[in-house]
Order: sequence, then C-alpha cells, then structure tokens
Amino acid sequence: ELSLKGADARLLGYMKAHAGEGGKVDMPGSMSLLASTLGIGRSSLYRALEKLEAGGYISKTENSWILKGENTL
Repeated sequence: ELSLKGADARLLGYMKAHAGEGGKVDMPGSMSLLASTLGIGRSSLYRALEKLEAGGYISKTENSWILKGENTL
C-alpha cells in the first residue's frame, strides 16, 4: 500500500476536506494557487498528484479529481 506523508498527505487531506458529492474535487483556480495553498512547490504538487493517482486514491477527469474508495465521504 502507498505510504502517504508530506505533500501527498497534505494534498489528500485538502481533497477530502473539499470533496463534493461522489468525491468530486474541483480545481481551485490554478495549480500554482493550489500549491501555494498547500505550502508546497508546483513540482511537488504534480508528483503528489501522480503518486495519489498511481496508488488508486484519486482519478483525474477533464477539470477535476475524484476521490476513490474509502477516501470518499
């Protein structure tokens, strides 16, 4: 199982807190804004997104993410 810490855990926590119906999380403006909100760099944000998607925590749609499995509320 994927071990989450640092930027990964911060991003997943943000997504859980902002998820709507069905676990949908809309993009809050730009990736730069999201990275700034989380207190991480853009490259760390992209790596965290890739890690969460590869680990089965999220899936990407055209302009949002979907929390998967037990991550949905």
